[in-house]
Amino acid sequence: MLRYSEVTADGREAVFAVVEPTTPPVEALAAYAGSYVFPDLRVRYTLVVRDGRLVVRRRMEDLVLDPTVDDAFNAGAFFDIVFVRDGRGDVSGFDIFSERIRHLRFYRDA
Repeated sequence: MLRYSEVTADGREAVFAVVEPTTPPVEALAAYAGSYVFPDLRVRYTLVVRDGRLVVRRRMEDLVLDPTVDDAFNAGAFFDIVFVRDGRGDVSGFDIFSERIRHLRFYRDA
């Protein structure tokens, strides 16, 4: 496995590893489909499987999510989504990450 490390400005070592991208089978994408809510802002995202891809339905244009690593997807220049699982292994929500957002947690609603 290819690794890269560097020392941060505060003296800590940051280690990065190259990982193989994942391609979940179409059947596995169904586990991510559903309605997710961020209650504080009253924002709801609905994720569906369409044409073998995971899609975020939006009022304007839908966003296709590309798988990156296990339980993680990229929405192009918009954001990354990392799904969260409960103790039983079921998808219970996801975190959004972008240039200015970290760990914005959406909870599965349906």
